[in-house]
Amino acid sequence: MVERIAQAFGAFAERYRRFFATRARDNSAVAECYLRGLSQAAECTFEGMAAVVEAACPQRFQHFISNSPWHHEAVLAQLAGDADRLVGGKPDSCLILDETSFIKQGKRSVGVARQWSGRLGKVDNCQVAVFAVLSDGQHNVPIDMRLYLPRQWVEDAARCERAGVPPAARRLKSKSEHALEMVRAARAGGVQFQWVGADAGYGKEPAFLRALDDEQVVFVADVQRTQAVWTQSPEIGLPARRPGQGRPATKPRAASDPVTVEQVAQNLDAEDWQRVSCATARAVRCGWIPPAAGCGYGMARKPSPGAGIWWCAARSDRRARSNTL
Repeated sequence: MVERIAQAFGAFAERYRRFFATRARDNSAVAECYLRGLSQAAECTFEGMAAVVEAACPQRFQHFISNSPWHHEAVLAQLAGDADRLVGGKPDSCLILDETSFIKQGKRSVGVARQWSGRLGKVDNCQVAVFAVLSDGQHNVPIDMRLYLPRQWVEDAARCERAGVPPAARRLKSKSEHALEMVRAARAGGVQFQWVGADAGYGKEPAFLRALDDEQVVFVADVQRTQAVWTQSPEIGLPARRPGQGRPATKPRAASDPVTVEQVAQNLDAEDWQRVSCATARAVRCGWIPPAAGCGYGMARKPSPGAGIWWCAARSDRRARSNTL
């Protein structure tokens, strides 16, 4: 068993060796040591990793990550291809988008700032990164990652220069923009998935959802219960000017007011709900609810013609260990 694991690890390291070698310098041996430390150390610090790898040096690990001339894009592309062969192209294959935070004490790490930390459930000093994870329902493999750069970093050229942030990366991008880029990169790289999943942090972004819809990407995104939607396609146009109300309107508006998702769910009849059992405690498979069951047409932010997105409501029954759709 141990020999098989060692052989598999060696084959894995060999497959990635070429990405860490240049004409001037070959860092592939350091890369393999780094990977060995990463997979064995209880604490994944440079010192902790060097302590469990023979003849390893924390300073070499730090130089390898911070200064060695290798490109992470090629490594991620290879990783995505390997993951696709394992868990892609199946009926249940999906791409899950989510973010996580890394708690930091100082101010020198790239992107560190006082910002929302989902891990802590509060604002704290941390880095935040958006991840794309390929899954088949049983196995999950991260295939891409984008570090979120807050505004105070983007607007501080000297700070970015000291931290080694490339000029091309010094642009303010929202987390949903990073997520959309990763979906596009995965598709361009031939990664096979049936749908994209995201939580309410991305489900509340109409531009993100519409971009996925425009590119014919099937998606399932959570929304908050306070999210405003229309239950029917609203008429979009310029509101008529009333006497004494100032200048005429120049921005299109919906002729009808939206309602919240919670209000729509409360008005559904009992026959509109279907009880289903979860295969796992974390996920449930469901089909589209027909329009008669109360589907939302779109989201109440910058309405535009043809921007319809269907949704289904779900409520959990913890006592019965099942969900109702």
